[in-house]
Amino acid sequence: MRDDLSATLYTRSGCRLCDETAAELARLADQLRFKIEVIDINADAEAYDRWWAEIPVVVAGATVLRAPISTARLRAAILAAVRESA
Repeated sequence: MRDDLSATLYTRSGCRLCDETAAELARLADQLRFKIEVIDINADAEAYDRWWAEIPVVVAGATVLRAPISTARLRAAILAAVRESA
């Protein structure tokens, strides 16, 4: 596990796109060895105010991905974050 690299997933329960993004993010984390922080926007007022209309949202390094998030875009964002942290 890389301590210097993480991705944050903003999500909420009952969101199918969020579940799909979380599953793909977990697969990438297994391959590339980074941490995932999951924030349920329903439990975080600031995150809700910022992201409610755009979830799922993934923040990886300087990249912010908003729905819809393809596997290719997610992988590219994570790889860019890996390069940034090197």
